[in-house]
Amino acid sequence: MALPPPREGQNYVTVSPFAAGHITLPEYIFYAPSDPTTKVLVPSMSFLIQHPKASLFGQGQGSIFRMLFDLGVRAEPTRYVPILQKHIKSRSPIKHRPSALDSLVSAGLGADDIDAIAISHVHWDHHGDPEDFRNSTFLLGPGATKVLSDGLPGTGNHSIFDPNLYQTNKVLEFGPLPEAPIKSSSCCHSEVDPHYTTSMTATNGEIHGNGYSENNDSSISHGKVEAQSSAWRRLGPFPHTLDLLGDGSIYVINAPGHLPGHINLLCRVSPVKWIYLGGDTFHDRRMLTGEKWITTYPDESGSGRACCIHIDKEAAQRSLLRVSELVKVAENEDYEVEPVVAHDVVWWKENQHRLLPNTL
Repeated sequence: MALPPPREGQNYVTVSPFAAGHITLPEYIFYAPSDPTTKVLVPSMSFLIQHPKASLFGQGQGSIFRMLFDLGVRAEPTRYVPILQKHIKSRSPIKHRPSALDSLVSAGLGADDIDAIAISHVHWDHHGDPEDFRNSTFLLGPGATKVLSDGLPGTGNHSIFDPNLYQTNKVLEFGPLPEAPIKSSSCCHSEVDPHYTTSMTATNGEIHGNGYSENNDSSISHGKVEAQSSAWRRLGPFPHTLDLLGDGSIYVINAPGHLPGHINLLCRVSPVKWIYLGGDTFHDRRMLTGEKWITTYPDESGSGRACCIHIDKEAAQRSLLRVSELVKVAENEDYEVEPVVAHDVVWWKENQHRLLPNTL
C-alpha cells in the first residue's frame, strides 16, 4: 500500500492554502458525536499548487505551472442564482471576502496567472466564481457536469446546482470511471435552478504523458477529457487515481460518496512528504482516528427521513477509511502524509503561519 518513491529527477510541487470565504456549519449534520445546538464558522479553503515546469493543455509551457484546488464561496451572494441565494441563508453568517481572487491578488498574483483549476465537487461552497478565471482550464471529476445539468433525484436543501456555472469557461471532465454509479442515500438529493438552462460548450484539450486521449467530439455539451481505462490506476489504498502531469507529482484521487464527481488531490511536496487535499471527504480530523464519524440527521421538512450530508454514506465511509489507511501506512514508512480538507476549522486556526504566500 506504500506510495511510489521519488523518480530520478523527480519534480515536486508547493501547496499554499488560503481563505476563499467562510460559512457557518451546524456540527450535527457533519459528524457524530456533536452538540446539536453548536454552529461553527469554518473556512472554505482554496489551495494554490505550483509546479516548476509543467505544461498542461498547452498552458505553463515549461515555466512555473500554477493550478488551484477549489475556489470556495462566491465573492458576492448576488452572484449565486436565486434558488441558491435563498439556500445559503441557512449557512449564515457567511463571509464572502476575501474571495479566492482577493487572496491571490494579496499575494501578488492574478486570475491570468492560474493555468488550471481542479474543483473537488460542484457544491456552492467549493465552486466559487469561475467567471473570474476565464483563461484557466477547469478540471471536474467524472459525472460532475451531469450533476450540474440534470441535478440528482429527489428533493433536498443542501445540493442545489446552477447548470450555467461554467458557461464562460473551458471545462474538462475526467472519465470514464470503471465502477458502478454512486447510489443515493435517503434525503441526499438536489435541485437544479428551473430558471436557468444549460449552455456549456465543448473544449478540446490534452494531457501529455498520462494515458489520456484527446476528445474532439463537438457533440459533447460539456468538454471532456476521456481517460483510457488503463489510465485509472490503483495507488496505495485508492482504487482509481490519475497521474495528472505524468511525473508523479500530483495525483487525482477518485473519492466517491459525497457527491458524484468528488475528487481529491495527492501532492508530492518533498522526497519524504505528501499533502492530501481532501475536499469534503471529511470535516474534522478526528474522523480519521475514529473519535468522530459520519452521521445522519432528521429531514428538516419533518418527514422523518434520515438525511446524510453525503449522497452515498457507505461510499463516503470507504473514502474516509482510505485516507485514514494512507496516513497510517505513512507512519510506518519513511514519509509523511498530511491530510487537509476544506472546512477543518481546527487545522485552519493552528496553521495560520503556513497560509499563502507560505507553503505546507
